[in-house]
Amino acid sequence: MSENNTHVAIAGGGASALLLACNLLENNPDVHVTLIEQTGKWATGVAYSTPYDYHLLNVRAGNMSYSENDPGHFVNWLQQKNYKYTATDFVPRKLYGIYLSELFDRLCTQYAARIRCITGEVIALRDANTFQLRSGETVTATQLVLALGNFLPATPEYIGTELKNNPAYFGNPWDFEALNTIPTDARILIIGSGLTMTDCVLHFENRNHRGSIHSLCRHGYAPVSHEKITPVDDAFKATVATLENLDAAFAYWMNGYRAGLQPAAMADAFRPHVQKLWLHFDARDKKRFVTHLRHLWGTVRHRVPENCFAVLKNMQDKKQLTISGGKITSITSAENGLRITYLPRKKETPAHIAADVIINCTGPSARYETDAPELLRTLLQKGTVRMDASGLGLDVNKQAAVINQAGEVNNNLYALGNLTRGIFWEITAIPEIRKQTAALATLLLHSNS
Repeated sequence: MSENNTHVAIAGGGASALLLACNLLENNPDVHVTLIEQTGKWATGVAYSTPYDYHLLNVRAGNMSYSENDPGHFVNWLQQKNYKYTATDFVPRKLYGIYLSELFDRLCTQYAARIRCITGEVIALRDANTFQLRSGETVTATQLVLALGNFLPATPEYIGTELKNNPAYFGNPWDFEALNTIPTDARILIIGSGLTMTDCVLHFENRNHRGSIHSLCRHGYAPVSHEKITPVDDAFKATVATLENLDAAFAYWMNGYRAGLQPAAMADAFRPHVQKLWLHFDARDKKRFVTHLRHLWGTVRHRVPENCFAVLKNMQDKKQLTISGGKITSITSAENGLRITYLPRKKETPAHIAADVIINCTGPSARYETDAPELLRTLLQKGTVRMDASGLGLDVNKQAAVINQAGEVNNNLYALGNLTRGIFWEITAIPEIRKQTAALATLLLHSNS
């Protein structure tokens, strides 16, 4: 490899890393890419590693191509494999995992001379252009990229060290082998009510679980179905595109709601503009949104496929599943299991839940100082990176270059996906990651040309 060639080293080997590698390798005959993944499990990450057919994508197949330049690629792949799904269907996530794995294999074969995959863990920066691996190996490149995916949920303060180490507590809701050890008659408390909770409930329903399941979260919003909706008109969409602050956006949303527009339809109209709107928000607007509106937005934005929703509703109808809102104040051992005390939303009198096991489905932790991988903790301690003003992820500029503690942009180090949520907000789904990786690839290729 000549000194003039671009060499991008990526810490991480999941979907974000794969899409960036595709954009780099497919668009420049000289670029070299090194992927470094701790688990040795390439392309799929946590989201697309599930082996179960009932865990579905919550984005329709037609919007899940790996490339914006070939929007029908995933649907065509499904048809070539004789899977009977159309562009409007919600496909099992394990099939999408197979799709990404085959894409990865094709990349490694087609560009074998220009891609290197290392199973290992990046733990530090040796210098501005060099990753340090735990093995002692170093990888030097023209640019470095952090694509570390999602972290495990943060452990709530009320869990405590004793309960955290208790077999009754499951801190990793994506470890289905561990969840399979839960007796089918166990009383389950799930902390959280979003998509991860839905995954868990579907899992237990398919295991013929007989015990009660109680989903408890602060806000109490239950999942919303991806049912057929009436799209908003072009005038509504045009106005959404002009909004620039939280007060104007919220007022326009409420006007639409009072006029009878479906929240899901409005969310679909807002979604293409959310990143631009979020970038216009000042620190006060972002804090207000995160404090008061993030869960409401998340509920109508991250809807569940209709057949998954039907399972939840059926379990609620037969009183096996309860979804409620409230703040947990304590968890204590009882004569027969655990006793959870919580203050129901908008109530002043505490209530209690009896459970045998607790599953943490609160979403990926944003406590980088304690819960992030060693690499990020080290970079934070050294001031090489800093948290964004909202405390949701790393501080980066609009091109995803990280910003250090002194406020300086590092054009050698970039971040992708959930790590940049505080700056871009909508950046966890494939349609947004696809755009981010394409833009970053263009930047990196041109910066070294």
